[in-house]
This record gives sequence, structure tokens and C-alpha cells, in this order.
Amino acid sequence: MRAGMYLAGAGLLAVVSSIALAMDEEKSFNGINYACAGVGGESQNDPRWSNYPAKLVFAGGNGDYLSDIAVSIENAKGEPVFETVCDGPWLLVNLPPDKYRIAAVAESAYRNEFTLNVGSGHQTEHIVRFPEIMR
Repeated sequence: MRAGMYLAGAGLLAVVSSIALAMDEEKSFNGINYACAGVGGESQNDPRWSNYPAKLVFAGGNGDYLSDIAVSIENAKGEPVFETVCDGPWLLVNLPPDKYRIAAVAESAYRNEFTLNVGSGHQTEHIVRFPEIMR
């Protein structure tokens, strides 16, 4: 019985690890590289993430991380440049220096809009809170 529980636990760990690895995969949209990450200590400490100029962190009203957030980004001219649905609590985007208008939508109902000034040589982090969502 115990051997079965250990095997089941090991199988679950393998599934969770493969999900985290798939989530941490770097992707591209319209030539802009990005990654959805932040699940687990290994992901949070990944040195790749410090190279991204913009980092969005999604959180509910009680501070818990959120995922499955729809994000759209417009440049200073109001032109759409990026969109995705992020399956992790962090969205890292390789945006060139500029002023961006960002809209983030959680659970298809809660919208958070803000401006993000992305500079060069450092990472700009913004915590995107959805106070209506309590988990």
C-alpha cells in the first residue's frame, strides 16, 4: 500500500514539474519574447527572468497569486503590440523602452488598466491586484 502511495506521489510530482516547465517556456508574440512563470521556488529564482525589462505579478485581494489572466498591451501611440493569456502568476515581457497602456482581465469579469513606463538597463515590476478576487 505504501509503495503505491509513493508511486502515486512521484507521478503527481512529475506531472506538476512538467506543467511548471511548460509554463516557464519562453515564447514570442509579434516578435516580442515573453514568459509566464513564477510557480515554485525554482521558477521564481530562474536567472532568465531578470533579463526581461517588464514583469507583471498577478495577485488577488488577499495577496495570493493568480493565473489565467488575459493581458493586452498598447504602445504610447495606442497601437496594440502584445496580448496573451498568462497561465502563471508572473508575466515577463521583453518590451523596448517606452510608455505602455496595459489591460489585464481576470475571470473574464475583473479588469485592471494601468500605465507602465519601461526603461532600459533595469526591470520594471508592477503588481496587478484584483481586490475582488479572494482565494
